[in-house]
Amino acid sequence: MTHKSILKLPITLVTFISAITILAGCNAEPVRPDNLRQGQISSDDLYIVDCLLPSQVRQLGSGMTYLAPRRAIKSNAHQCALRGGEYVAYDRANYTTALKIWLPQAKSGDAEAQVFVGEIYEDGMGVKPDYSKAALWYQRASEQGDARAMINLGNLYEQGLGVNKDAVKALNFYRKAAGIKNGTLELTSDEERALRLSQAQENEKLKARVLALTDQLKLNQNALSRRQAELSDARRKMINAQNELRTIANTNNQAKQSARDELTKLEREVRRKTEQIERYQQTASSLMSQLGINESSGKEGRPRIDIIAPDVVVMRGVPSATIFPDITEYDVIGRVSSPQDLMTFTINDKDARDLLDPSGIFEYPVYIDSQRANVSINLITKDGFKVSQQFLIEKQKSEPLKERSASKILRKRLRSDSGTTHALVIGNNNYKHHIKLNTAVNDATEVAKSLESRYGYKTQLLTDASLNQIVSAIAQYTQKLKSQDDLIIYFAGHGIIDESSDMGYWIPVDGHSQDRSNWLSNERVTDFISAMKARHVMVVADSCYSGTLSGTSIRPLPNNAADDDLVFISRVRARTVLTSGGLQPVADQQGDNKHSFFAEAFISAINSNNNLLEGYRLYEYVQEQVRRSSSVSQVRQIPEYTALRHAGHEGSEFFFIPLEDKVSLSFMKNQNRKLSSL
Repeated sequence: MTHKSILKLPITLVTFISAITILAGCNAEPVRPDNLRQGQISSDDLYIVDCLLPSQVRQLGSGMTYLAPRRAIKSNAHQCALRGGEYVAYDRANYTTALKIWLPQAKSGDAEAQVFVGEIYEDGMGVKPDYSKAALWYQRASEQGDARAMINLGNLYEQGLGVNKDAVKALNFYRKAAGIKNGTLELTSDEERALRLSQAQENEKLKARVLALTDQLKLNQNALSRRQAELSDARRKMINAQNELRTIANTNNQAKQSARDELTKLEREVRRKTEQIERYQQTASSLMSQLGINESSGKEGRPRIDIIAPDVVVMRGVPSATIFPDITEYDVIGRVSSPQDLMTFTINDKDARDLLDPSGIFEYPVYIDSQRANVSINLITKDGFKVSQQFLIEKQKSEPLKERSASKILRKRLRSDSGTTHALVIGNNNYKHHIKLNTAVNDATEVAKSLESRYGYKTQLLTDASLNQIVSAIAQYTQKLKSQDDLIIYFAGHGIIDESSDMGYWIPVDGHSQDRSNWLSNERVTDFISAMKARHVMVVADSCYSGTLSGTSIRPLPNNAADDDLVFISRVRARTVLTSGGLQPVADQQGDNKHSFFAEAFISAINSNNNLLEGYRLYEYVQEQVRRSSSVSQVRQIPEYTALRHAGHEGSEFFFIPLEDKVSLSFMKNQNRKLSSL
């Protein structure tokens, strides 16, 4: 199995932009090739820059002219140069130069410039971020109705950065950005379902940590037992030496001095062993504390049973623990206080006394054949005292793709209300300076085929693409997309995360292994997406996608959302990112299959969908399938879904609407015009 790795190892990405972008890797920035033809535009010329246009000469009346203030815009470097503008060519992420471009315009009241200034302060750009100043500028822009500022400010309130943490304020800003003025559409999730999924994830982490701690505790206890035995032996020898010294009290001085020297040596040995034992006991106390074991329990009379793993909580009055659905055996770990005082100790009616170690820690495998398993732990002490613990271990429900039950009329309304859906699909296998990949081209080819045949996307497929080919293709969409269009960019190839900057990079097929100048940074990709007029853009990454680019969490749309609400929210801009595993390494292929874990799940989802499917529901399905598939490999993957950071997300979703028989679009457009007039 080839792995798409992170940091200094290659990673395969799959990126989607709707704009949806699917990455099979994360990577860096481009270089101007030496073999460009005369007049050919390089990838450097196509990057989005902060451009300060020259002053315009304006006429006042018939005989007076004056210079208007210089104006800042976002454009590619080539267009900026053509218009006589000023930009920094090789120091893009510089705090001072970026502020120089946008701050004067922001101070004059320009809402867009105020958002850019806020993002400069939030990013830091080589210095420590100033979240308070970022919040101030976002607040000014949001007061002018800027949706991007509201989303960014909501994110600061959600995380408590530069402002007091306030989930209600955050949600209100998200709702306001989406244009929601009443309570008919709540952008909230099912709290209990989220809690149970979170609990299942935490129980897996808890189990691994508990096993590591119990192993350390056992090693420590074994060493403690050895030192106690050595101390007992040293004390016995010291007592013998004391007795020997008494018996030779009347002998010559040389014999007495020799005995005294031996006694002094043994006394030092006893002190040293005693200090070692105290250190081991302190370590044992620390480990037991980390395991949640109260050492004092049972010392004052009554014993107790402590469950260390799984984490048992009360759900609807029943103590229970949630695990992932593919797990059929779970090791329950706990501790019994005063194990030496037990007469009986059973787990699920089976004698379990042999499972207890000297400190009372036990580990017992529970088999979960169906959806849940009961665990009953009971003990009786020698003096007849009884203690019991009962709880359930339940599997998190595994559900099929949850497409929305939308009427045919609603699907037609959404389709008629949107523009053209595009897909740029890139797959790189045959790298010149990196390990060749096996599935990236297959993944890209199949994704392009499914998007075109099932959803009607206008697809552009690039295989084994160079830096200039990738940048040129993305830049073309930046120029040609209209405000109602959607775009999907799928990138499958190597990617790298730079530890020092926490920056993610895509590596083109001609990218060098050590030279970042010919990688494409995720930040550059985000700049392109931010500059697009497209209504919806979503990045789906089958590999790492730098956490610095992921922003606010995405909240699922409720099942009972009204049709008019869904049409309304679909008109709001969306910039989202679906990743295959955060910053973890991911697998290039699964056994003899033709696709990566992530691509297999993604292709399955879009091919099986027959109704309206939004990004969050797609994410739920892909997350479950990838987590289950990767659980049998050495590379564990848990996909994530968030807004794309500082790319213009305004709170909407990306919608997949499969092709179907055409009906009269005039009726649908009439319905949408009625909604617009309200």
